[in-house]
Amino acid sequence: MNARRLVVCAFVFAILSPSAPARVMPFESHRAEPQNLSSDSPEENQAPRAAVMIRGQKDPRMELWFIAAYSTTNDACRTRSFGQAVWGAPMIAQTVYDSVRVPPGETNYSVQFFLDKYSPARCGWTAIAILRAAFLPDEANGPGGMSGLLAVRDNGADHISVSFLCTRRTYDYAEPHFYLECLTDAPSWPGDLLSKGGGVIEVEMLLVPGPPVPLVPGIPPKVLEPKPSLEHG
Repeated sequence: MNARRLVVCAFVFAILSPSAPARVMPFESHRAEPQNLSSDSPEENQAPRAAVMIRGQKDPRMELWFIAAYSTTNDACRTRSFGQAVWGAPMIAQTVYDSVRVPPGETNYSVQFFLDKYSPARCGWTAIAILRAAFLPDEANGPGGMSGLLAVRDNGADHISVSFLCTRRTYDYAEPHFYLECLTDAPSWPGDLLSKGGGVIEVEMLLVPGPPVPLVPGIPPKVLEPKPSLEHG
Protein backbone atom coordinates (compact mmCIF):
# COMPACT_ATOMS: atom_id res chain seq x y z
CA MET A 1 0.00 0.00 0.00
CA ASN A 2 1.57 3.30 -1.11
CA ALA A 3 1.73 6.54 0.88
CA ARG A 4 -1.11 8.22 -1.00
CA ARG A 5 -3.46 5.29 -0.36
CA LEU A 6 -2.50 5.34 3.32
CA VAL A 7 -3.38 9.04 3.57
CA VAL A 8 -6.80 8.53 1.99
CA CYS A 9 -7.53 5.44 4.10
CA ALA A 10 -6.70 7.39 7.25
CA PHE A 11 -9.32 10.01 6.44
CA VAL A 12 -11.91 7.38 5.51
CA PHE A 13 -11.28 5.69 8.87
CA ALA A 14 -12.00 8.98 10.61
CA ILE A 15 -15.61 8.98 9.43
CA LEU A 16 -16.14 5.31 10.27
CA SER A 17 -14.62 5.39 13.72
CA PRO A 18 -17.17 5.37 16.59
CA SER A 19 -14.89 7.40 18.85
CA ALA A 20 -15.85 11.03 19.37
CA PRO A 21 -13.58 13.93 18.42
CA ALA A 22 -11.69 15.27 21.44
CA ARG A 23 -10.80 18.71 20.10
CA VAL A 24 -11.95 21.44 17.77
CA MET A 25 -10.07 21.92 14.53
CA PRO A 26 -9.41 25.59 13.61
CA PHE A 27 -10.10 26.78 10.09
CA GLU A 28 -6.93 27.33 8.04
CA SER A 29 -7.12 28.28 4.37
CA HIS A 30 -3.68 26.69 3.89
CA ARG A 31 -1.91 24.24 6.18
CA ALA A 32 1.32 22.26 5.85
CA GLU A 33 2.05 19.02 7.70
CA PRO A 34 4.76 19.10 10.41
CA GLN A 35 7.17 16.96 8.38
CA ASN A 36 7.18 19.39 5.43
CA LEU A 37 10.43 21.10 4.45
CA SER A 38 10.30 24.78 3.52
CA SER A 39 12.73 24.09 0.67
CA ASP A 40 10.17 21.71 -0.86
CA SER A 41 7.12 23.97 -0.47
CA PRO A 42 4.87 23.71 -3.53
CA GLU A 43 4.85 26.53 -6.05
CA GLU A 44 1.55 27.67 -7.50
CA ASN A 45 0.79 26.84 -11.11
CA GLN A 46 0.35 30.10 -13.02
CA ALA A 47 -2.26 28.61 -15.38
CA PRO A 48 -4.25 25.88 -13.58
CA ARG A 49 -6.88 24.09 -15.66
CA ALA A 50 -8.13 21.07 -13.67
CA ALA A 51 -11.08 22.72 -11.92
CA VAL A 52 -13.34 20.75 -9.60
CA MET A 53 -16.65 22.27 -8.55
CA ILE A 54 -18.35 21.07 -5.37
CA ARG A 55 -22.01 22.02 -5.19
CA GLY A 56 -25.21 20.91 -3.56
CA GLN A 57 -27.63 21.53 -0.72
CA LYS A 58 -27.16 21.56 3.03
CA ASP A 59 -29.14 22.34 6.14
CA PRO A 60 -28.90 26.13 6.68
CA ARG A 61 -27.70 25.60 10.26
CA MET A 62 -24.57 23.78 9.08
CA GLU A 63 -21.15 25.16 8.29
CA LEU A 64 -19.19 23.04 5.80
CA TRP A 65 -15.48 22.96 5.08
CA PHE A 66 -14.08 21.36 1.95
CA ILE A 67 -10.38 20.62 1.86
CA ALA A 68 -8.12 19.70 -1.05
CA ALA A 69 -5.07 17.62 -0.07
CA TYR A 70 -1.89 17.78 -2.16
CA SER A 71 1.09 15.49 -1.62
CA THR A 72 4.58 14.77 -2.95
CA THR A 73 5.10 11.65 -5.07
CA ASN A 74 8.89 11.67 -5.46
CA ASP A 75 10.41 9.26 -2.92
CA ALA A 76 13.43 11.56 -2.67
CA CYS A 77 11.14 14.14 -1.02
CA ARG A 78 9.88 11.84 1.73
CA THR A 79 10.73 13.13 5.18
CA ARG A 80 9.62 13.20 8.81
CA SER A 81 9.37 15.73 11.60
CA PHE A 82 11.68 15.75 14.62
CA GLY A 83 8.95 14.23 16.77
CA GLN A 84 8.27 11.52 14.20
CA ALA A 85 11.99 10.73 14.07
CA VAL A 86 12.17 10.43 17.86
CA TRP A 87 9.44 7.79 17.77
CA GLY A 88 11.07 5.96 14.90
CA ALA A 89 8.33 6.74 12.39
CA PRO A 90 9.09 6.02 8.72
CA MET A 91 9.78 8.72 6.16
CA ILE A 92 6.52 9.88 4.57
CA ALA A 93 5.29 12.16 1.81
CA GLN A 94 4.94 15.88 2.41
CA THR A 95 1.36 17.17 2.33
CA VAL A 96 -0.47 20.49 2.28
CA TYR A 97 -4.19 21.27 2.62
CA ASP A 98 -6.18 24.12 1.08
CA SER A 99 -9.63 24.79 2.54
CA VAL A 100 -12.77 26.73 1.70
CA ARG A 101 -15.77 27.23 3.97
CA VAL A 102 -19.52 27.34 3.32
CA PRO A 103 -21.07 29.43 6.12
CA PRO A 104 -24.37 28.78 7.89
CA GLY A 105 -27.42 30.53 6.50
CA GLU A 106 -26.91 29.09 3.00
CA THR A 107 -28.88 26.16 1.63
CA ASN A 108 -27.54 25.98 -1.92
CA TYR A 109 -23.79 26.30 -2.26
CA SER A 110 -20.95 26.03 -4.75
CA VAL A 111 -17.17 26.11 -4.20
CA GLN A 112 -14.22 25.46 -6.50
CA PHE A 113 -10.70 24.04 -6.29
CA PHE A 114 -7.99 23.51 -8.88
CA LEU A 115 -6.47 20.05 -8.67
CA ASP A 116 -3.40 21.31 -10.54
CA LYS A 117 -3.05 24.39 -8.31
CA TYR A 118 0.59 23.47 -7.64
CA SER A 119 3.30 22.69 -10.18
CA PRO A 120 4.72 19.16 -9.82
CA ALA A 121 8.32 20.48 -9.69
CA ARG A 122 11.06 18.26 -8.26
CA CYS A 123 8.85 16.62 -5.61
CA GLY A 124 5.99 15.74 -7.93
CA TRP A 125 3.28 17.64 -6.06
CA THR A 126 -0.21 16.38 -6.99
CA ALA A 127 -3.77 16.41 -5.65
CA ILE A 128 -4.56 13.18 -3.78
CA ALA A 129 -7.96 13.69 -2.11
CA ILE A 130 -10.90 15.96 -1.35
CA LEU A 131 -11.91 16.03 2.31
CA ARG A 132 -14.85 17.48 4.23
CA ALA A 133 -15.88 18.69 7.67
CA ALA A 134 -19.25 19.80 9.06
CA PHE A 135 -20.57 21.27 12.30
CA LEU A 136 -23.34 23.43 13.75
CA PRO A 137 -21.89 26.81 14.82
CA ASP A 138 -24.61 27.30 17.43
CA GLU A 139 -23.43 24.13 19.19
CA ALA A 140 -19.68 23.94 18.49
CA ASN A 141 -16.79 26.25 17.66
CA GLY A 142 -15.62 23.97 14.87
CA PRO A 143 -15.48 20.36 13.65
CA GLY A 144 -13.53 17.66 15.45
CA GLY A 145 -11.53 16.82 12.34
CA MET A 146 -11.60 16.04 8.62
CA SER A 147 -13.21 13.06 6.89
CA GLY A 148 -12.61 11.65 3.43
CA LEU A 149 -14.87 12.62 0.54
CA LEU A 150 -13.10 11.35 -2.59
CA ALA A 151 -9.66 10.18 -3.64
CA VAL A 152 -8.17 11.79 -6.76
CA ARG A 153 -6.78 9.45 -9.44
CA ASP A 154 -5.97 9.42 -13.15
CA ASN A 155 -8.80 6.95 -13.86
CA GLY A 156 -11.43 8.77 -11.79
CA ALA A 157 -14.86 10.04 -12.84
CA ASP A 158 -15.64 13.64 -13.72
CA HIS A 159 -19.15 13.73 -12.17
CA ILE A 160 -19.97 12.17 -8.81
CA SER A 161 -22.99 12.59 -6.50
CA VAL A 162 -23.26 11.60 -2.84
CA SER A 163 -25.73 12.34 -0.04
CA PHE A 164 -24.92 12.35 3.69
CA LEU A 165 -27.26 12.09 6.68
CA CYS A 166 -25.87 13.97 9.66
CA THR A 167 -26.86 13.07 13.21
CA ARG A 168 -26.25 15.46 16.11
CA ARG A 169 -24.23 13.59 18.72
CA THR A 170 -22.97 14.55 22.15
CA TYR A 171 -20.43 13.29 24.65
CA ASP A 172 -19.60 14.55 28.12
CA TYR A 173 -16.14 14.20 29.63
CA ALA A 174 -16.04 17.33 31.80
CA GLU A 175 -18.71 19.37 30.01
CA PRO A 176 -21.05 18.62 27.10
CA HIS A 177 -19.54 18.60 23.61
CA PHE A 178 -21.47 18.38 20.36
CA TYR A 179 -20.51 17.23 16.90
CA LEU A 180 -22.06 15.93 13.68
CA GLU A 181 -21.74 12.36 12.53
CA CYS A 182 -22.36 12.31 8.76
CA LEU A 183 -22.81 8.94 7.04
CA THR A 184 -23.95 7.79 3.62
CA ASP A 185 -25.53 4.57 2.39
CA ALA A 186 -24.20 4.99 -1.16
CA PRO A 187 -23.05 1.48 -2.19
CA SER A 188 -19.97 2.70 -4.06
CA TRP A 189 -18.77 5.28 -1.54
CA PRO A 190 -15.92 5.73 -0.65
CA GLY A 191 -14.81 3.64 -3.62
CA ASP A 192 -15.58 6.41 -6.11
CA LEU A 193 -12.57 8.24 -7.53
CA LEU A 194 -12.39 11.79 -8.87
CA SER A 195 -10.51 12.41 -12.11
CA LYS A 196 -7.27 14.38 -11.89
CA GLY A 197 -8.64 16.38 -14.79
CA GLY A 198 -11.32 17.86 -12.52
CA GLY A 199 -15.09 17.65 -12.67
CA VAL A 200 -18.20 18.17 -10.58
CA ILE A 201 -18.98 16.70 -7.15
CA GLU A 202 -22.58 17.03 -5.96
CA VAL A 203 -22.79 16.75 -2.18
CA GLU A 204 -26.05 16.87 -0.22
CA MET A 205 -25.74 17.26 3.58
CA LEU A 206 -29.01 16.57 5.41
CA LEU A 207 -29.59 16.97 9.14
CA VAL A 208 -31.55 14.26 10.95
CA PRO A 209 -34.15 16.01 13.18
CA GLY A 210 -34.34 15.37 16.90
CA PRO A 211 -32.19 15.88 20.01
CA PRO A 212 -28.48 14.98 20.13
CA VAL A 213 -27.72 11.29 20.47
CA PRO A 214 -25.29 10.47 23.32
CA LEU A 215 -22.12 8.62 22.41
CA VAL A 216 -21.96 5.32 24.30
CA PRO A 217 -18.46 3.75 24.36
CA GLY A 218 -18.35 0.40 22.60
CA ILE A 219 -21.61 0.84 20.71
CA PRO A 220 -21.19 1.65 16.99
CA PRO A 221 -22.93 4.88 15.92
CA LYS A 222 -25.87 4.83 13.54
CA VAL A 223 -28.10 7.24 11.68
CA LEU A 224 -31.55 7.57 13.22
CA GLU A 225 -34.98 8.13 11.69
CA PRO A 226 -37.19 10.11 11.06
CA LYS A 227 -36.33 11.31 7.58
CA PRO A 228 -33.98 14.29 7.36
CA SER A 229 -34.93 17.74 6.19
CA LEU A 230 -33.31 20.89 4.89
CA GLU A 231 -35.71 22.98 6.94
CA HIS A 232 -35.11 24.38 10.41
CA GLY A 233 -36.13 21.85 13.04
